[in-house]
Amino acid sequence: MPISKAKELMEDNQIPFKTIELFSDKVAKGNVISTSVNPGDEIDVSSDIVIIYVSKGPEHNQVKVPDLLGKTVDEARTALANIGLALNEKLEEEFSDNV
Repeated sequence: MPISKAKELMEDNQIPFKTIELFSDKVAKGNVISTSVNPGDEIDVSSDIVIIYVSKGPEHNQVKVPDLLGKTVDEARTALANIGLALNEKLEEEFSDNV
């Protein structure tokens, strides 16, 4: 369920709540992962606060690593920077007859 719908339901029923965002590989960003109470549980609306855990999406965004074979160090650095990665500055150079 989208968090916007969950918030609307809580507010319509005058149930106090707070949200906590967590990374999730299984639940899409902006959707409810779980709550601190189960459906049907009784709570005291004058003192209890329901916690709604909301997905921030996956923690690690995956990118496709570009082909760096035959590239200069500067070209490789630029290609990696374009996708949000950085070149390891501890480079080991090796001679190759093929590249």
